[in-house]
Amino acid sequence: TQRGVAEARAIPYARTEGRGTPFLVPGRRWHALSATVVVLVATALACGVGRVVLLIAVLLVTALFGWVTRRQLGGMTGDTYGALTETAQALALLLHCR
Repeated sequence: TQRGVAEARAIPYARTEGRGTPFLVPGRRWHALSATVVVLVATALACGVGRVVLLIAVLLVTALFGWVTRRQLGGMTGDTYGALTETAQALALLLHCR
């Protein structure tokens, strides 16, 4: 998902090895940026601009999640990537159903 791409690029991995390391690719910030732009444009075209605002809210919450994880654990781990995905999906569903 786009959240995973952005978080994997923005927040360092907390360990030198683990199950999350295959998802990390050093460099290439444009991958995270382009994934974000593609998701925002696709959402706007498919669902309207109102849903883009909701998606931006989800992105902000996931950024906060990543910031807290970095402060508490020193970076992301496989478990925190999973927790991030579940949290973002639940939040997107809650916001969509409001």
